[in-house]
Amino acid sequence: GIIFQAVTLTFAVLFMMLFLYKSGTIKVTQKLRSGVIMATGAILLVYIINLVLSFFGMNVPYLHEGGMMGIGISLLIIGVAAMNLLLDFDNFDKGEQYGAPAYMEWFCAMGLIITLVWLYIEILRLLSILSGRD
Repeated sequence: GIIFQAVTLTFAVLFMMLFLYKSGTIKVTQKLRSGVIMATGAILLVYIINLVLSFFGMNVPYLHEGGMMGIGISLLIIGVAAMNLLLDFDNFDKGEQYGAPAYMEWFCAMGLIITLVWLYIEILRLLSILSGRD
């Protein structure tokens, strides 16, 4: 069902982004890194606002709703999560390049896992909207 589709799409995005990174099609520059971090921070801020509003019985309009706007927002968030995978891959490469201590491997791996979980949840949310289960 929907869970299998979300897992499959998550791994498809993971391997697609890994291919794009390793082939050099997308290079992680400081400008790209800054843009992705700012976009991720903006999404985090919207999520925090939504959490606070939920305490008062309200929510951010269109964030997790059906319709074209909700689908567009979900696709945008999935795109930002996918771009975060590039930053994770670059962190691994830079750690190896600069001879980072061994504990940094775990730090980078944890970052990758968190990004994958976020990507999975967002893909699951999008599939839920598309199937009318929201």
